[in-house]
This record gives sequence, structure tokens and C-alpha cells, in this order.
Amino acid sequence: MKLLWGLVLGLGLLTGCSSGPEPLTFWAMGQEGERVEPILAPFRKSHPEIQLKIQTIPWGAAHDKLLTAFAGQSTPDVCQMGNTWIPELASVNALRPLDDFLAGTPSIAPADYFEGIWHANHVDKQLFGLPWYVDTRALYYRKDLLAQAGFQSPPATWAEWAHMAKVLTIDRNGDGQPERYGVTLPANPSGVTVPLFLAWQNGGDLVNATATEATVTSPAFIEAVSFYAEFFRVQSSPREVGGLTNFQQAFVDGAFAMFISGPWDAQGLHERHPEMDGKWAVAPLPAKKLGGSRASMAGGSSLVIFRASKKADEAWKLIEYLSQPDVQAKFHAATADLPARRSAWQLAGLSAKPEAMAFFAQLQDTRPVPSVPEWEQLADKLGIWTEKVVYGRMPADQAMTSLQAEMNQILSKRRWLLSRPAKPAMTSSAETRPR
Repeated sequence: MKLLWGLVLGLGLLTGCSSGPEPLTFWAMGQEGERVEPILAPFRKSHPEIQLKIQTIPWGAAHDKLLTAFAGQSTPDVCQMGNTWIPELASVNALRPLDDFLAGTPSIAPADYFEGIWHANHVDKQLFGLPWYVDTRALYYRKDLLAQAGFQSPPATWAEWAHMAKVLTIDRNGDGQPERYGVTLPANPSGVTVPLFLAWQNGGDLVNATATEATVTSPAFIEAVSFYAEFFRVQSSPREVGGLTNFQQAFVDGAFAMFISGPWDAQGLHERHPEMDGKWAVAPLPAKKLGGSRASMAGGSSLVIFRASKKADEAWKLIEYLSQPDVQAKFHAATADLPARRSAWQLAGLSAKPEAMAFFAQLQDTRPVPSVPEWEQLADKLGIWTEKVVYGRMPADQAMTSLQAEMNQILSKRRWLLSRPAKPAMTSSAETRPR
């Protein structure tokens, strides 16, 4: 009898946990997860049937947690995801394509999104993420220091950039340890792949159109890497930053006059160093020549639906709500993230902010990084071999030959998969949505 009652009690506990409706789970990262809740109040009110549960994931742990959740079949319904992670998760069939939802939602117009960001969410011509907020990389510069050196505007070309950086570098002791550098760039650019931006501007690319072969031995790519390394050779940029722990403070102190970063540094400078307002600005990256491409990367975060979700329709309702221009304007006010939709910029008051409009201009000329799961590995290899050129250990053409061989090895599995005969597509009835 005791055993029977134990079984009954156990079953009661198990079934009791599912007496209410299963919540719609939403994983958001960092400050976005911390600050999105107040913005969701109207959604909760208009959709009382949806029990929304938000979980905030630290950015540092997000990638591993997503992979672990997929392996353990415990993925959320909706998730914020960095654009560069989407190909990796799509390649293992973890994400649900969104094209059918988009086709039935006229309020979301692809033309209202920045082109480069929009394409960054596609894998094999399918849409897997809807941009939530955007970022890219642009050039920060000290207006006052440039003016003191006789420059009234930021560099518009590679030649101007190299010249300004050299003039702005101050080495009074002549010991190779300047008191001020014209620019600071990463010696190992695996995190901020500036050489790739330069290659794009020069007509080159990291891989071919099918992303099956590396193309870093092209003259355009080699020239871009050589140009990048020249800043270090002439000591316009430091190879090592030593014990530098407060990047923004060093910029304020005049340790360097220019750097490349995203929109978050603008917010930080305004908040932490208001005394510097008016002394710094942001500009699109310099082009190879006047009128040429000023390409930078298409970054930011998007909203995805996991394929295992049993609440895909509810998940799309949440994504549709978060994509409304007025909601995106409120989200910007809460986080300072730049809206993914162009129509939200005016609502957010960004036209009155010069640095924001500099990023708006840069966002017109962005490109997605290669849409392959191996992107992180490719970026690491690019950083390693560029660093060898920066430190003068080998010329750019030799380094790029070695890089090409290693990248092609990384891409060998992709070549093999694409060479196999295509299987007939299988469509799950759960993914067929009548319109």
C-alpha cells in the first residue's frame, strides 16, 4: 500500500507540474535580457494566452550554453543570437527557417532593414534570423588632436589615414615608444577582422562565392594585409598594449588618436567622460580611394526560433512585436543598441546624434562575414597569420599562402558535403503554415 501511494504521489507531482500551459521561453543575452522586460508589458497585455518566460544569458557563456542546450534537446523557443553564430546553428538543423512567417507578415518589410545585415541572417538563401539590433565597425577619432595637427576632417582614403596616423604619432624621445600613437589596431585581428574589411574595400574576399575555397592569396587581399601591417612597421600603431586595461580612458588621455570599434564605445564615452563631448567623433572607415567602398562588417543580434519549438506561432508573434519600429525605438532608449529597422531611427531621435548617424552611414556599406559554421576558425587563422606579418616574421604574400592552405583544410568538409548528391527536401507538417 505504501508503495502504491508512493507511485500515486509521484505521478501526481509529475502531472501537477504540467497542469498549466507551457511557457514560451525566450533567451536573451547580456544587457538586452536585463532590460527588455519593461518593453514587453504591452505584449503580455495583448496576448494573455501566452505565458512568456525570459532567461538572461551572459554573453561569455552564451555560445557554449546554446550548443549544450541543442545537444541536450533543451533549447528555448525564441533566442537572441549573434549574426555570426546563425550559420553554425543552422548547419546542424537547430534553427527553423522564417521565410514562411515573413511571407505572411506584411508589417515586416525587408527593404526597411540594412541590406548587409539582412543578408547576414541568410544561410543557403533561407532566412534563419530577423535582425533585432545592428552594429558595425567604424572609425573613432579625436577631433581636437586632428585639428591641432592641421586636419579638419577625418581620413577619407587609405593614403590619408596612413598619413594622419604617422603625423599624429609623437615620439619625442625617439626610443620607439611613442607618447602618443596615431591609431591603435589589434596586432592579432581575429576579434575585429579589419584586414578583411580592407580586402573587401580593395575588391578581395576571404573565400570564394560558395565559401568552399580560400581566396587570401589574391593580390587584393595581400595588398590589404600589407597596408594593415604598415601601421605597425612605421610605429603609427602599437604592436602591444601592455598593461592597458581601460581602453576608453587611454583614448581620453590621448594615448592614441584613432581606433576602430562599434557603437557601444560611443555610449561609454558619453556616460563616463562627458567632459570629452565635442572633442571626439565617429566616421565611416576610409576607402581605398575617394568614392570607393568603405565596407565594414554586418554585426548585431537577431531573433531566431529553434526547430524543436512546439510554439513556433507564438514565438513569431513575439518576434513580430519586437520588430515594430516604435518598439525598437523604446528598446534603443533602454539599451542604446542601434535599431535594426531604418524607420525606427527617426522615432528613436538618432538623427540628432552625429556619432549615431556616422554608424548609419557605415551601415549602408556593410557585408556579412562568410556564412559558414567554420567562421570562428577562419577568423582565428586570419588573426594568427596577420600577426606574423605585423611582427615582421614573414612577408604578407608568404603568410597568406600559409593561411590559404590552413583555411582550405578547414573548409574541406564543406567541399565534401556540397559535392554529394542533394537529397529530396523533407517538410514537416508542423512547419507547414496555411496562409
